[in-house]
Amino acid sequence: MSTSVPERSLANNSGATTFTYVVPTTGDVDLYGADVVGRVDVRAGEEFELAVALGVRGGSPSENVAVRVPLPATVEPTSLDPGDANWTCRLDDAVDDRSIECTRAFWDIGTDEAHLHLKLKANPGTTDGPLTFTATASATTPEASLDNNTATGSVTYVAEGVITGHAWIDTDRDGQRDADEPNAYGKIGKIEFVLEGTQPSWDVPRGYPNDSDGTYFTRLKPGRYVANVYLQDGVPYSFTTPDVGDDATDSDVIGSTGGYYNRGWSAVVEVKDGGETVVDIGLAPTA
Repeated sequence: MSTSVPERSLANNSGATTFTYVVPTTGDVDLYGADVVGRVDVRAGEEFELAVALGVRGGSPSENVAVRVPLPATVEPTSLDPGDANWTCRLDDAVDDRSIECTRAFWDIGTDEAHLHLKLKANPGTTDGPLTFTATASATTPEASLDNNTATGSVTYVAEGVITGHAWIDTDRDGQRDADEPNAYGKIGKIEFVLEGTQPSWDVPRGYPNDSDGTYFTRLKPGRYVANVYLQDGVPYSFTTPDVGDDATDSDVIGSTGGYYNRGWSAVVEVKDGGETVVDIGLAPTA
């Protein structure tokens, strides 16, 4: 420092400092989690959430960060809002490479970690068993490591359908369930669902009419079944005439053994994943 006028001293007119220049460390996108939130299993039509957690490490920002999650053909997003305003997600619906991709143009060091919440739905026809999702992160800037760029989460898909129906007393014996006819609660011991070509066993799925309206509801693996209907021992009822009139209100028990231990059976019916099959049970007074 200097001036054009005289100074008392020049000893304090200069100074120096020293600093060390350090090359910033390479940035690193760390994808450390992909988990299905709060679910052990999922069925057809049910929504579930895949949470993807990641952060940026090192001394340099990362640019054009992307997270990609491939989707099976039977899984679709129900929302593309990741729950983080810094990110934008879209569905790439290519037939042979469906995926959700979430992107962020610039991610500076020292900022919050990201938690992307992808809401998905499994449709009928999904393979029974583990349903696995692998998230992969990438950036256009160099990374310290690519070993931490993937994470996997899974949930178990349960393929099943439903057999349901009404059990009622056909008081006028016309084969049709009328609005004023009572339900058959207490008259049926059990309903067994036996896979076509197999014999009943102690562990076959069962159904029981409820006491409010005589309906039953049983979840079953996809397949072809016969419904075996066992009447309570000695009740004064038999199975009414099947397949009369409107299919929505007729009886679907096509044969029976008769007698004190009366057992009826349906035709073979098919249960499909995510579907509902109806087997209605009409009983007629024997006296």
